[in-house]
Amino acid sequence: MTRVLILAGSLLMLQQVAEGQFIKSRDLQQDSEKLKMCMTRAKVTKVGEFEINPKYIERVHQYNPDATFVISNDGLTECGMNGGTGKYSPLSTTGENWGWHFIRPQQFKPGIGTPEGQTIAIKACGEAAKAKLDRPNFDHYSFFMPREMPRALTHYTPQQAANMAKGQFHMVTDGGLSVAPYDIEVNGTEFYKTGGMDLTGVSVLCLFSPMMEMKAIKTMDVKDAALPKRKSN
Repeated sequence: MTRVLILAGSLLMLQQVAEGQFIKSRDLQQDSEKLKMCMTRAKVTKVGEFEINPKYIERVHQYNPDATFVISNDGLTECGMNGGTGKYSPLSTTGENWGWHFIRPQQFKPGIGTPEGQTIAIKACGEAAKAKLDRPNFDHYSFFMPREMPRALTHYTPQQAANMAKGQFHMVTDGGLSVAPYDIEVNGTEFYKTGGMDLTGVSVLCLFSPMMEMKAIKTMDVKDAALPKRKSN
């Protein structure tokens, strides 16, 4: 039975290679003992899923034929025999690139990584904040580029929450807000006419799911803060 399962897995991998597809980490035929040692010495306690390009594996195997791959430190760690120590251990860790990426949840189209997707997110946050505030004399809003929350993040830190009061608007965050990996954060300022030469600002934070569903919106009046450049609307 075990031999049949291994054969089926190998055939699936060969098919994916032939079609130029990324291989899911659970379909890699990695040596279980080496994988266990790699996880232990990379201080990994939970198996993280990823997809990897067969050509990336081929390139690594040219200099590290016994390589195993695990997710650690929010990157892909490659283990192998360390010539300097004589131990099978982590050799390098790389961030996402052409050769591998994390498996993400389904995201809205065209995606937050595109200019069109960023425009959609900014407009959604700006209009939602304007409706929530429901103030007269709206002038315009100005936002930083939306960002995808890190894979390992599960909550905002107290320092991030304190940034709002200090006028540090990129990382405007709230310690009580539940955050999931790959959520979309948009933050910036809504401006309103005051009758004088200057406008008054309201700091805004929007948190969306990867499908652009509103999860939370926070606002706070801004007083005498130097505002950095960002996208205006």
